[in-house]
Amino acid sequence: MIQYKEKRMNLFQLNEYFYQLPGNAFLGLEEKKQADEVRREVVKKNWIRSASREYKVDEFRIEQGKLQLGEYKISIDFIEDEIFHDIISIMVFLITICEEDNFVIQDKEIEHKGRMYYETYYEVQKEASISVMEQYYQSMWMYSALQAYRDELVKGYKDQILGPGYFGMPIEENESIYMLLKGNQIGVTLHASCQFTPENTICGIACKVGDHKKRWDEFVSNPCRTCIATNKACGYCTFKKKRK
Repeated sequence: MIQYKEKRMNLFQLNEYFYQLPGNAFLGLEEKKQADEVRREVVKKNWIRSASREYKVDEFRIEQGKLQLGEYKISIDFIEDEIFHDIISIMVFLITICEEDNFVIQDKEIEHKGRMYYETYYEVQKEASISVMEQYYQSMWMYSALQAYRDELVKGYKDQILGPGYFGMPIEENESIYMLLKGNQIGVTLHASCQFTPENTICGIACKVGDHKKRWDEFVSNPCRTCIATNKACGYCTFKKKRK
């Protein structure tokens, strides 16, 4: 069963995540003051929504290079490796940040690759113009909120987190996860480019490993070798932070 949740951003300790991001640890006092002012506005105006579903070992299959979840098959480059048979349960998740001032003006039924789903359109309240640095802080606070919420959501499933564009999973699998979790229910739209709206949206698969966790840890100890985004998005990689 899919679980849908909605929470306020002020429920999370965002500073820890924000100051782990490249460059933020070196902000001066005035810059920190400005960043904190932006944080207060972001927290006041935004909500976090999620859709997630757990699968036990008898509810998914691994075959022919794909993870099968019901009618959906998700490609992961090295999933045929025997280590994946140590997985005892997984959680699929989709998380987004939506502004309180946005409201739905219409739902439009769309056919995409033979499947029907709904696109949700929003009327967005026009914001006053903000500086480049304020835009940067706003973006980083939202990113931090996504990471904080994700870590809470997948607590107990953090042996490994896989996601489209990383760890051998094509970006096109955004569509499979979106369809699987009925992402329109939390106000997310999937575009033909496989990108999401709102742009502050993430998805992935979190794994829980059974008796052979040590063997699994050795296997995933260097995911850089299978990461599609190597040298492109390393600054935002949670694995890189852990390794340091």
